[in-house]
Amino acid sequence: CECFQVQRVESFPDLLRSSVHPEDLPIYQEAMRHAIKEHVAYFAVYRLIVNGCEYWTEDHGDVIYDERGQPLKVIGTAQNVTTRKLAEEAYKRLNSELEQRVQERTAQLVYANSAKDSFLATMSHEIRTPLSGMMGMLELLGLTHLDSDQRATLQVAGQSGQSLLRIVDDILDLSKIEAGKLQLAPRPSSL
Repeated sequence: CECFQVQRVESFPDLLRSSVHPEDLPIYQEAMRHAIKEHVAYFAVYRLIVNGCEYWTEDHGDVIYDERGQPLKVIGTAQNVTTRKLAEEAYKRLNSELEQRVQERTAQLVYANSAKDSFLATMSHEIRTPLSGMMGMLELLGLTHLDSDQRATLQVAGQSGQSLLRIVDDILDLSKIEAGKLQLAPRPSSL
C-alpha cells in the first residue's frame, strides 16, 4: 500500500467518516462530538482505510463554525502514524512475551530450588546415618588399647568426623529453615 503523507484537511467531518475503520468509528465520532460540543480543538488517533489499505492517523484540528454557530468544517492535519503504532504494538507484544518468559523462568527456578532443597535434605540424612555409625565405631576403637601414634590418628579422625557431622547438621537446619519447619528450642543461658 502506498503511504499518505501529513496533509491539510478542510472538509466537513462526515465526509471523513466513510474512510474510518468500522471498529474505530466510535473513537472518531466521540472526538468530533466532544470538539463540537465543547468548542475545543479536535484530536483523535484511529485507523483509516484508504484505497483498501489500513493506516493509523493522528488528527489535530479546529472546528470552523458558520455565522449561526453550526459546524461547517474542520481545518487541521492528519498525520500517518502507522509506523509508530506498529512499533508500539510490537513493543507491547514483545513486553507481553518477555513477561510470560519471566513467569515461566521464575516457575522453573522455584521448582529447581525446591528440588535442590529436597535433594540436600535427603542427602544430609543419607550421609548422617553412616557418619554416625562411623563416629560410634571410632569411639569404641578409642576404648581399646592403642599406642600413642594410633591414638593421635584416632583423635584426628574423630575431630574430622565431628566437623563433618556439624556440616551435615547445618545443611539439615538450612533445609528446615527453607521449608519453614525449623523449631527453635529456647533455653536459659549464662552470659
